[in-house]
Parts: sequence; structure tokens; C-alpha cells
Amino acid sequence: MDNELTLLLRKLNERINRLEDKLTQLEYNKLILEERKLPAGLGEFAGKRYSRTADGGVVKEIRIGVCDICGRRSKEFNICVKCGRKLCELCSISFRNEIVCRDCLAALLPLTKQEYKILFAISKGINSPEDLAEFTKIKRNEVKVCIKSLAEKELIENSTFLFFSELKILDKGLEALAVYKQVYGKDEDVIQLEYEVMTR
Repeated sequence: MDNELTLLLRKLNERINRLEDKLTQLEYNKLILEERKLPAGLGEFAGKRYSRTADGGVVKEIRIGVCDICGRRSKEFNICVKCGRKLCELCSISFRNEIVCRDCLAALLPLTKQEYKILFAISKGINSPEDLAEFTKIKRNEVKVCIKSLAEKELIENSTFLFFSELKILDKGLEALAVYKQVYGKDEDVIQLEYEVMTR
């Protein structure tokens, strides 16, 4: 799909260049009255567009390619397979061998940052609500809500043997942990949590 899109964009760029050459020849004696630079709209790529003014002049509009999520300028974009928005490298999330945006990921596999932190701590063997609250800096009652939510989403299970209870991360939880590391993994509080858990 990326190769087809790249080929299509190249052909489009070649046509635009030919059109520019023709416009330059046709408008040789006419003044380009104005040149405007604007960010490309949602789903729009970089490019140029010409229009005539009432007095026969030409306005050249240059669209600058920006990420539909963060607004960063970029020359290359990925496309979210679900909603079609163009994404810079930082906003592109790889999920089940496809590129999605943050919003579409949340619709496919919702996980709050608090749930991510709890899930991470459980994956490292921290099990009691008290310890989870201490490491994640989340209030104990909120930890319990997160644990319940994670269990309902089938990301963890609560195994009980005799009088002992243990939280275990499931395969789907490992998948969620891996994909959401791309979303939350660079946040300072998450980096701090990872450091504290690893050095305990």
C-alpha cells in the first residue's frame, strides 16, 4: 500500500511540475500577485495550487504538509488505516501490523494512562493494591477501579490459591502494554515508574 501511495504521489508531483511549467509559459508577461503558504488540511498533502484574480493576475497557494494529529511539518507521512489521517513518525502507532492514530487505537483497545501504569507494574510482579498504589502514585481506591477495568477488558486475571490472591497479566494485556508503550512510554511519570519498578 505504501509503494502504491508513493508511486501515486510521484505521478501527481510530476503532473504538478508540468502544470507549473505551462503556467510559467502562459503567464510569462503577467505578474504573480500573491504567494500564500498554508498548512495542508486534514488528509491533504503538500502541494501547490494556482488561481486567477479578477484582473488577470495569478495567486500561488503553497500547501505545507503537516501531521493531522500534532501539526508537525514533515515531508513523509504514514496514513491511519482506520480514519485516513496523515501521521508523522511520532504520531504513528503500530498495532497488529497496521499504522493507526491514537484516537483509533483508543477505539480498538482503550487503555488510560493509569491503567497502563497498573498493567506495567503487574507485569513486573507487583500485585497488592497497596504496592501498586505506592509505585504508581495512584490512590488506592483508583487502583482498585483500574484493576477491575483491566480484568473486564481481559488484560489481567485474578488467580486465587487457598488464601493467596495474585494478579496475572494475560496475552492480550502484554499486547496492550507493548502498543501503549508507544503512546505513554515517553511521559516523565511513566519513565519514573519504570525506573522505580526496575530498581526496587
